[in-house]
Amino acid sequence: MAYLMAGQLSELDRLQLQSRLVAPGGILALEDPDTASWTFSPDAPAARRLVALILRAFRSAGGDFDAGRVTFDLLRAAGLEPALRADIVALEPGHPYLRLPLQFAASLRPRLLEEVAEPELDALLAEVEAELSDPERRGLTFTLVQTWAVRP
Repeated sequence: MAYLMAGQLSELDRLQLQSRLVAPGGILALEDPDTASWTFSPDAPAARRLVALILRAFRSAGGDFDAGRVTFDLLRAAGLEPALRADIVALEPGHPYLRLPLQFAASLRPRLLEEVAEPELDALLAEVEAELSDPERRGLTFTLVQTWAVRP
């Protein structure tokens, strides 16, 4: 539910909605991304540009693909005592998640075309495809941040 809602509601609105859905004594759990760890090795400059474009597209739609950076503070500001954990997956060469920027680009194409012209996007996608096809390419996923608290 968090990923779906993160692109449609502000973090505060989402927290307020989810809090109303949790009974007293229930657990309010949030799971959101933080892209600081989303990297490739050897470096993939075109993939980095595509990731930046994807983040801009999320922001222009009112979403925040780095919402995991603020959920702990939001829960604390709401008077809750949050707990936190985070996961990153190391991606070996050939791992399907290395292609995640291309998968996002396919699903976000109309939104991306609001940010750049179609020839520029298509050229960038071709560069990213070439970079991510490197049999030596490794990477790290974005961080998946899980924050939770018991509702009083």
